[in-house]
Amino acid sequence: MSKDFWHNAVQTVQNWLSPTVSSLSDVSTTTPNDISGNVGDVQESSATKEANLTAEQQGSEQNAEQVEAACCPPPRWMPIAWNELGVSEIAGPETNPRVMEYHEASGFTWARAQNGEPPRLDDSRSIDAWCSSFVTWVLKQAGYAKNKLADDPFRARMWHDSWPHGVNTGRPIYGCLGVQKSHVGFIVGHKEGDPSTLAMLGGNQSNTVKVSYYHQSKFKGFWVPDDYPHACCELNVYTGRAANGDGESTR
Repeated sequence: MSKDFWHNAVQTVQNWLSPTVSSLSDVSTTTPNDISGNVGDVQESSATKEANLTAEQQGSEQNAEQVEAACCPPPRWMPIAWNELGVSEIAGPETNPRVMEYHEASGFTWARAQNGEPPRLDDSRSIDAWCSSFVTWVLKQAGYAKNKLADDPFRARMWHDSWPHGVNTGRPIYGCLGVQKSHVGFIVGHKEGDPSTLAMLGGNQSNTVKVSYYHQSKFKGFWVPDDYPHACCELNVYTGRAANGDGESTR
């Protein structure tokens, strides 16, 4: 067959595989066997490039997932805190064993007297407020040892004033400890249409573990354990039920 025939044949194959076939553009005189070999090499090269690209894309996606996980992983203590929703103190001399577990975790284990009554351990008197004990118990359940917690962790303000292994995030994020003057809990979101009103899951909020709204101005700071990567964490709208915390008792 003529030289022009094979040149046209090569051009047809090149157009079909374009743009991956550049190695054939300079072919002028080629035999059928040469064409078969060259096309096979190109197809193999194309398949190899595709496989490499796929692996590269998968690697990039995997790296992105790892970066996202490393940047703001779900706080491991929050499922524990949510599971306590509804735990309540018992009025009078009786106590809820679960609330007493909170107290024990924080070191609040001594009996005290109030209003002339004999000293006793309790969960419902103002001197036995248990919001900070609840936070301590949750973090301990999540694996944080006592030496990683705030000093005197039965006192709410200590999570802001004296927590050597805590980090002030400078802003509310999901799962952080929201610390007020005499109350503490876990921030879980903000009110829809009002980012300055924060939803907090806490103990001893009207004598129970529940979610309540508090204005951001009431907080001294927002804290997380120092091993928690929080740089890119955000706070979303809370869509669950919540009470107005401004009128609630936390003592």
